[in-house]
Amino acid sequence: MALIGWTLLHGSDYALTLWTARLLQGRAGDTIHFEGGVELTPQFRTDIARLRLVSPRFLLALTLMLAYLVATWVIAGQLQTPEVYRAVAGGLLLLELVIHLRHVRNRYSSSTSNGAGSRRAGSPTRAGSCFGPHPSSS
Repeated sequence: MALIGWTLLHGSDYALTLWTARLLQGRAGDTIHFEGGVELTPQFRTDIARLRLVSPRFLLALTLMLAYLVATWVIAGQLQTPEVYRAVAGGLLLLELVIHLRHVRNRYSSSTSNGAGSRRAGSPTRAGSCFGPHPSSS
C-alpha cells in the first residue's frame, strides 16, 4: 500500500510543480516573477524549467525510492521488525503530504492575489510561498 501511495504522491508532486511552472510562464508570469524557478530540487530544475512532461531524472528517483522501500520492507520482515518499515514509509508519505499542502497553499495564494503590479518572489525556501509572503503574515 505504501508503494502505491508513494508513487501517487510523488508523481502528483511533479505534476503540480509542472502545472505551477506552466502558470508562471503563462499568464501569471506577467505579475509574478520567480527568481530561480519553481522547483526546489536541483536535479529537477532543468526539467521543470523546460516543462518536460516525462523526466528521466524523476523516473530514476522514483524507481530508486521504490527500491529503497522494498528493501526496507524485506529487511524489516527478516528482522521481524515491521515498525521499522512503517516508520520509514510513514515518514516518506508524510513528507509528500506536507509538500502537497504547500502546493495547495501556493495555488490559494496565487488565486487570491489582486495581481496589482509585478511581484518578485525569492527562493521558495524562505517564509511564505513561491508567490510571496503568506497573506496573514503582513
